Amino acid sequence: MTLYIDMAPGKGRGVFAAKDFREGDVIEVCPALILPKKDYKLIDESEMSNYIFAWGEDDEGYAVCFGYGSIYNHSHEPNAKFEKDLEKQHFVFKAIRDIQKGEEICTDYGWEEDSSLPDWYVPAKDEKEKKNNKGP
Repeated sequence: MTLYIDMAPGKGRGVFAAKDFREGDVIEVCPALILPKKDYKLIDESEMSNYIFAWGEDDEGYAVCFGYGSIYNHSHEPNAKFEKDLEKQHFVFKAIRDIQKGEEICTDYGWEEDSSLPDWYVPAKDEKEKKNNKGP
């Protein structure tokens, strides 16, 4: 076992490292289910919209990320990133810094902040302060 699900304070469930990962390590390869265009309106109007990923050459489509892929929480200071492999129809999550056993694995989903985003996406006060105190 390399990953496990547990409660992440203030976020609900999250994905945690069951072992140490080094920068550049593949954390998980997750199959993608490409969703049909006819379902886009239904998805946009449902809770599922918080768990799907943009898909396609121009991110014009949607995909569900299986495995733990849709459970990784967002962070403005992530320790992981994901890449899409359109040909193989999967997502690859990789460590972008060393991750210690027991640490939550988070990624930056790259959304712009706006009032329509879920509460868990908005950066915590200390994250905002860290960003504001950083130099140019």
